[in-house]
Amino acid sequence: MVEHGTTQAELERHLRDEQGREKLKEQVVAGQEAAYFEDHRSGFDRVRAARLYVPERDEALRLYGKLRGNPSQLLAVAQARFVETGDEETLFTTLERRELDAEQAALVFGTKPGELTGPVPSGEGYELLWVMQVLPGRFDETTRQRISSLLFDAWLEEKRRSARVEWFWGADEAAPLPAMSL
Repeated sequence: MVEHGTTQAELERHLRDEQGREKLKEQVVAGQEAAYFEDHRSGFDRVRAARLYVPERDEALRLYGKLRGNPSQLLAVAQARFVETGDEETLFTTLERRELDAEQAALVFGTKPGELTGPVPSGEGYELLWVMQVLPGRFDETTRQRISSLLFDAWLEEKRRSARVEWFWGADEAAPLPAMSL
Protein backbone atom coordinates (compact mmCIF):
# COMPACT_ATOMS: atom_id res chain seq x y z
CA MET A 1 0.00 0.00 0.00
CA VAL A 2 2.87 2.34 0.74
CA GLU A 3 4.06 2.10 -2.89
CA HIS A 4 0.64 3.33 -3.99
CA GLY A 5 0.55 6.19 -1.50
CA THR A 6 -2.36 4.92 0.56
CA THR A 7 -2.94 3.82 4.12
CA GLN A 8 -4.96 0.98 5.58
CA ALA A 9 -7.60 3.46 6.78
CA GLU A 10 -7.87 5.08 3.33
CA LEU A 11 -8.23 1.68 1.67
CA GLU A 12 -10.95 0.65 4.12
CA ARG A 13 -12.80 3.95 3.58
CA HIS A 14 -12.58 3.50 -0.20
CA LEU A 15 -13.95 -0.05 0.04
CA ARG A 16 -16.82 1.10 2.30
CA ASP A 17 -17.65 3.90 -0.15
CA GLU A 18 -17.66 1.47 -3.10
CA GLN A 19 -19.82 -1.00 -1.19
CA GLY A 20 -22.26 1.79 -0.31
CA ARG A 21 -22.38 2.93 -3.92
CA GLU A 22 -23.17 -0.61 -5.10
CA LYS A 23 -25.96 -0.98 -2.52
CA LEU A 24 -27.44 2.36 -3.59
CA LYS A 25 -27.21 1.34 -7.25
CA GLU A 26 -29.09 -1.90 -6.48
CA GLN A 27 -31.84 0.07 -4.73
CA VAL A 28 -32.14 2.68 -7.49
CA VAL A 29 -32.06 0.27 -10.43
CA ALA A 30 -34.13 -2.45 -8.70
CA GLY A 31 -34.53 -4.89 -11.59
CA GLN A 32 -35.15 -2.36 -14.38
CA GLU A 33 -32.36 -3.75 -16.57
CA ALA A 34 -34.42 -6.29 -18.57
CA ALA A 35 -37.10 -3.73 -19.43
CA TYR A 36 -34.45 -1.21 -20.49
CA PHE A 37 -32.82 -3.84 -22.69
CA GLU A 38 -36.14 -4.68 -24.36
CA ASP A 39 -36.78 -0.98 -25.05
CA HIS A 40 -33.24 -0.40 -26.41
CA ARG A 41 -32.35 -3.84 -27.79
CA SER A 42 -30.95 -2.62 -31.13
CA GLY A 43 -28.56 -0.29 -29.31
CA PHE A 44 -26.77 -3.38 -28.02
CA ASP A 45 -26.23 -4.89 -31.48
CA ARG A 46 -22.53 -5.34 -32.19
CA VAL A 47 -20.26 -5.52 -35.20
CA ARG A 48 -16.89 -7.24 -35.20
CA ALA A 49 -14.61 -5.72 -37.82
CA ALA A 50 -11.09 -4.99 -38.96
CA ARG A 51 -10.49 -1.28 -39.29
CA LEU A 52 -8.03 1.05 -40.90
CA TYR A 53 -7.74 4.71 -39.89
CA VAL A 54 -7.15 7.15 -42.74
CA PRO A 55 -6.58 10.84 -41.92
CA GLU A 56 -7.69 12.32 -45.28
CA ARG A 57 -11.09 11.85 -46.96
CA ASP A 58 -9.62 11.68 -50.48
CA GLU A 59 -7.20 8.96 -49.43
CA ALA A 60 -10.04 7.08 -47.68
CA LEU A 61 -12.16 7.22 -50.84
CA ARG A 62 -9.22 6.07 -52.98
CA LEU A 63 -8.52 3.13 -50.65
CA TYR A 64 -12.22 2.25 -50.52
CA GLY A 65 -12.33 2.11 -54.33
CA LYS A 66 -9.24 -0.09 -54.36
CA LEU A 67 -10.33 -2.46 -51.55
CA ARG A 68 -14.09 -2.66 -52.14
CA GLY A 69 -13.78 -5.67 -54.45
CA ASN A 70 -11.42 -7.50 -52.08
CA PRO A 71 -11.98 -6.31 -48.50
CA SER A 72 -9.55 -8.82 -47.01
CA GLN A 73 -6.77 -6.73 -48.58
CA LEU A 74 -7.45 -4.21 -45.81
CA LEU A 75 -5.30 -6.44 -43.59
CA ALA A 76 -2.39 -6.23 -46.03
CA VAL A 77 -2.72 -2.44 -46.25
CA ALA A 78 -2.80 -2.19 -42.43
CA GLN A 79 0.28 -4.39 -42.19
CA ALA A 80 2.16 -2.34 -44.78
CA ARG A 81 1.29 0.90 -42.95
CA PHE A 82 2.49 -0.54 -39.66
CA VAL A 83 5.81 -1.64 -41.19
CA GLU A 84 6.17 1.74 -42.92
CA THR A 85 5.20 4.07 -40.05
CA GLY A 86 5.32 1.99 -36.87
CA ASP A 87 1.96 3.45 -35.81
CA GLU A 88 0.22 1.00 -33.54
CA GLU A 89 -3.47 1.02 -34.26
CA THR A 90 -6.06 -1.39 -32.99
CA LEU A 91 -6.78 -3.47 -36.06
CA PHE A 92 -9.70 -5.54 -34.77
CA THR A 93 -12.60 -4.05 -32.89
CA THR A 94 -16.11 -4.72 -31.65
CA LEU A 95 -18.46 -1.75 -32.03
CA GLU A 96 -21.81 -1.39 -30.33
CA ARG A 97 -24.57 0.51 -32.12
CA ARG A 98 -25.31 2.77 -29.15
CA GLU A 99 -21.67 3.92 -29.03
CA LEU A 100 -21.87 5.34 -32.56
CA ASP A 101 -23.60 8.45 -33.80
CA ALA A 102 -26.47 7.97 -36.25
CA GLU A 103 -24.36 8.46 -39.41
CA GLN A 104 -21.68 6.03 -38.23
CA ALA A 105 -24.23 3.43 -37.14
CA ALA A 106 -26.04 3.61 -40.50
CA LEU A 107 -22.78 3.04 -42.40
CA VAL A 108 -21.44 0.29 -40.15
CA PHE A 109 -24.65 -1.66 -39.51
CA GLY A 110 -25.80 -1.19 -43.10
CA THR A 111 -22.78 -3.18 -44.30
CA LYS A 112 -23.12 -6.95 -44.67
CA PRO A 113 -20.54 -9.32 -43.19
CA GLY A 114 -17.65 -9.77 -45.59
CA GLU A 115 -18.09 -6.29 -47.08
CA LEU A 116 -16.20 -3.04 -46.60
CA THR A 117 -17.86 0.12 -45.33
CA GLY A 118 -17.40 3.38 -47.14
CA PRO A 119 -15.30 5.93 -45.23
CA VAL A 120 -16.77 6.34 -41.74
CA PRO A 121 -16.06 9.69 -40.01
CA SER A 122 -13.87 9.01 -36.99
CA GLY A 123 -12.20 11.68 -34.90
CA GLU A 124 -10.06 13.86 -37.15
CA GLY A 125 -10.23 11.43 -40.09
CA TYR A 126 -12.02 8.37 -41.41
CA GLU A 127 -12.06 4.63 -40.92
CA LEU A 128 -12.62 1.84 -43.40
CA LEU A 129 -14.14 -1.19 -41.72
CA TRP A 130 -14.19 -4.72 -43.04
CA VAL A 131 -17.31 -6.08 -41.33
CA MET A 132 -16.69 -9.65 -40.25
CA GLN A 133 -19.69 -10.39 -38.07
CA VAL A 134 -22.94 -8.70 -37.01
CA LEU A 135 -24.21 -9.85 -33.63
CA PRO A 136 -27.67 -9.05 -32.27
CA GLY A 137 -27.81 -7.59 -28.79
CA ARG A 138 -28.35 -10.14 -26.06
CA PHE A 139 -29.23 -9.79 -22.42
CA ASP A 140 -26.43 -11.49 -20.53
CA GLU A 141 -24.71 -10.66 -17.23
CA THR A 142 -22.24 -8.25 -18.84
CA THR A 143 -25.07 -6.37 -20.58
CA ARG A 144 -27.12 -6.35 -17.37
CA GLN A 145 -24.22 -4.78 -15.47
CA ARG A 146 -23.67 -2.14 -18.16
CA ILE A 147 -27.36 -1.27 -18.19
CA SER A 148 -27.36 -1.08 -14.40
CA SER A 149 -24.50 1.42 -14.57
CA LEU A 150 -26.26 3.41 -17.32
CA LEU A 151 -29.48 3.65 -15.30
CA PHE A 152 -27.64 4.56 -12.10
CA ASP A 153 -25.54 7.21 -13.85
CA ALA A 154 -28.69 8.72 -15.39
CA TRP A 155 -30.37 8.76 -11.96
CA LEU A 156 -27.28 10.35 -10.41
CA GLU A 157 -27.11 13.02 -13.13
CA GLU A 158 -30.78 13.88 -12.58
CA LYS A 159 -30.17 14.19 -8.83
CA ARG A 160 -27.18 16.47 -9.47
CA ARG A 161 -29.24 18.69 -11.78
CA SER A 162 -32.05 19.03 -9.29
CA ALA A 163 -29.83 19.43 -6.22
CA ARG A 164 -29.95 22.70 -4.34
CA VAL A 165 -26.74 23.49 -2.52
CA GLU A 166 -26.44 26.27 0.03
CA TRP A 167 -23.00 27.51 0.93
CA PHE A 168 -22.28 29.20 4.24
CA TRP A 169 -18.81 30.69 4.39
CA GLY A 170 -18.64 31.21 8.15
CA ALA A 171 -20.88 32.81 10.77
CA ASP A 172 -19.54 36.36 10.43
CA GLU A 173 -19.87 36.41 6.67
CA ALA A 174 -23.23 34.64 6.53
CA ALA A 175 -24.99 36.61 9.28
CA PRO A 176 -25.70 39.90 7.46
CA LEU A 177 -26.51 38.23 4.11
CA PRO A 178 -29.11 35.60 3.29
CA ALA A 179 -27.77 32.23 2.18
CA MET A 180 -27.17 31.96 -1.55
CA SER A 181 -28.49 29.02 -3.51
CA LEU A 182 -26.53 27.71 -6.45
